[in-house]
Amino acid sequence: MKVKNIITRDNRDIGLVIQNMMKQDQEIRCNFSNATGINRDTIRLIMRDLDASNTRKLKRLIERHGWQNTIACGCGNIWTIIQHADHDICFQRRAYKALQRYGADLVQPWQMASLKDRILFNSGKPQKYGTQLIKNRDNKKWQPWRLLNDKKVNDYRDSVDLEPIEQYVTSFNKKHSIK
Repeated sequence: MKVKNIITRDNRDIGLVIQNMMKQDQEIRCNFSNATGINRDTIRLIMRDLDASNTRKLKRLIERHGWQNTIACGCGNIWTIIQHADHDICFQRRAYKALQRYGADLVQPWQMASLKDRILFNSGKPQKYGTQLIKNRDNKKWQPWRLLNDKKVNDYRDSVDLEPIEQYVTSFNKKHSIK
């Protein structure tokens, strides 16, 4: 469904609120990536609180303005807030369906694939696209969470413009070493 975005003051305000939530989300994750030891644990707690706060704010926007308008005003930023709402899988599921319906022009296929995998991961089910990684404490490397079909995963990834899983995992391990 193509979204008609009518510019009003309310819509600009929605967009600014979501943009601010996204900025805070990315800042705390950057701090977390660069932290060590006790600072990392403290930042992890702050990050969880921020994710919960952002989810509550997004839900209030949706209650007030509806899914269609909130998605249209939030552009691509809304996806990140939904992706990090791990504490509320029911909300992630509803949001995934709403993004399918109203966000086709605003959210990339790889983002939808990543959100689908995140929901499956949070539900303890195998993922389709291999976007969710877990720590292997034995070899100190990141590896994909259980896959639905490890023989077809690269076909699935290719269909949403993601690189082959081997390349993704190698790249992720270079950027995010496990201490």
